[in-house]
Amino acid sequence: HMEGERMERLGEVISWFCEEEGYTFAAFGIEGEHWNRNADGVPVHADHMRSPTNATGVRLGDLGFFFGISSHKERNYYYYPMVKELEEAVADSGKYLWHPQLSLLFNDEETRTMADVQTAIRDTAGEYCARFVVGQLDPNNDAHWEEYLNTLNRMGNVQFEEIRTEAFWRGTNQHIIDAYNITR
Repeated sequence: HMEGERMERLGEVISWFCEEEGYTFAAFGIEGEHWNRNADGVPVHADHMRSPTNATGVRLGDLGFFFGISSHKERNYYYYPMVKELEEAVADSGKYLWHPQLSLLFNDEETRTMADVQTAIRDTAGEYCARFVVGQLDPNNDAHWEEYLNTLNRMGNVQFEEIRTEAFWRGTNQHIIDAYNITR
């Protein structure tokens, strides 16, 4: 239940955590104190810090960091080389479907709208899913399927899509844009 400057500051912090600097800070802590870059420029935990190669080291949580994420692409590649091999073997093979992680940055108004719209859409989708499963409606019946889609649209599905699209373009999604040749 925040408003005004406090809400804006929270949004700025969350946005920063979605950028490379904040993302790295959340995974490794303070550069030079908790981690350093190796000769290849990859962030590596300092010897005294807990890592996949040092289970007895100090955890970021022990130092007062309240977030501490361990899923960092470079961290995973460095400490678990098989992750990159698996990614190349599976994701790049052309035999499997996968989707990259999206970065969606919502403004205050969009966040409030999404909270209302998402609930309505989720509830409606759940209701229709149950009706399709128990046989009250047939998903192969065009009239039933159109009823479902029209109901979702009345619940705000078009607005939901528009907001998420704008949030996508504000996010850090250049890797997705490049990989799929997306144009606005």
